[in-house]
Amino acid sequence: MDLNKYGTSTIYTWTRDHLVNVLTQGPTKVVNDPLIANALKQVDRQDFVPDDQKGLAYTDQPLPIGYEQTISQPTVVAQMLELLKPREGKKFLDIGAGSGYVSALLGFIAGDNGKVFALERNQYLADMARENLSKYPNISPRVEVMFKDGAKGLPDHAPFDFVHCAAAFDIIPNELKNQLVVGGHLVAPTKNNDIRVIERVSPTEFDERVYEGYIFVPITEGIE
Repeated sequence: MDLNKYGTSTIYTWTRDHLVNVLTQGPTKVVNDPLIANALKQVDRQDFVPDDQKGLAYTDQPLPIGYEQTISQPTVVAQMLELLKPREGKKFLDIGAGSGYVSALLGFIAGDNGKVFALERNQYLADMARENLSKYPNISPRVEVMFKDGAKGLPDHAPFDFVHCAAAFDIIPNELKNQLVVGGHLVAPTKNNDIRVIERVSPTEFDERVYEGYIFVPITEGIE
């Protein structure tokens, strides 16, 4: 699972609008970018959770989606997108697509001139992501879900403007860093209970920032 650095949340019976408001307004606000805020308003988290979890879709907690994987806590999703600083019309790599929720958010942000490559190593989850994305005919053409191990990225389609990873590495692989454009951003958790933000500042130089206090499932290699 993934946990917000602010601690375990109390489970409330919230509506979709209330969850979006918690993330984008008032003292609990974690989203400042209007592009991200609009994506959260347009993509319904309930469309990306299994039927037996739909009653909890708007709670600020991770939820199981099968195969010991989760859909991330909404606050963590929002914080990672803020750290990524995504922009319209760009090329994205989403590693660990799961049920497709973040892929859909990135697809909305990418716009008609952007593209998202969403990698998922579990065939069941890859199929789930495609099915969930099909509920959004304005977004799904921008997102290509691939049944593929994403631990080393997607060199055949590199370079990428933005790379998002939903599972924790021991160390961020150089292969992923080298698949960024100069000026591109990578956001990924590590097993040190943190999130790393890496910007490629030149062909040979990278800037790295660390945000502590997060727990994610570990990334695994190979195909299921």
